[in-house]
Amino acid sequence: MERWTARWGGMWIILLKSSSDEAWAWSGMEPDAAEQSFAAAYPSLHRHFRGFEPALRQREDHGTNWWELRPCSYYSAFDRAKIVYPEITWRPQFAFDRTGLVCNNTAYVLPAEEIGLLAAEIKDCERHAGEAVNAAYGLTAQEARLIWETAPPRMPGE
Repeated sequence: MERWTARWGGMWIILLKSSSDEAWAWSGMEPDAAEQSFAAAYPSLHRHFRGFEPALRQREDHGTNWWELRPCSYYSAFDRAKIVYPEITWRPQFAFDRTGLVCNNTAYVLPAEEIGLLAAEIKDCERHAGEAVNAAYGLTAQEARLIWETAPPRMPGE
C-alpha cells in the first residue's frame, strides 16, 4: 500500500466465509457430507487445506467447518468503495479502493459509499492521524511542517 494508492501485490487471500454467513453448496450439511461437497466444488483448495487440517481444526476462530473462516459482519465492506490504511506507518497513509481488494490484519478499511464524502474523509482522517502523531511526539505545527518539507520522499533502502 502506498500513499493514496492501494495496488494489488500479486498475492491472493483465500476468503472462505463461514457457511453461517455464506450460502455454500455444503451449508447446512453434516460435517462429513459438507467436506465431500467442499472437495467436489473446490478440489484444489480442499487438497491445499488438507495439508493444514490439524492446525485449522484446532483454531478457535474457524467457521462452521474447519476449512472456513470465522463468521464476520464486515466482509461486505471489502466489496464496496473504501479507504484502506496500514496498521503501522511512519506517516498518515490512506488509499482509496473500489476494486474489491481484501487486506489481511496489517491494514484496515473504512467504508466510503459516496466518492464526494471520500475526499473529506481522507483529509479528515489524515489530519487527525497527523495531529495524533504530532501530539505523541510533542511537535508544534511548525516543527511538523518542517519535518514534512525536509523528509526524503522514500525511506532509505526502499
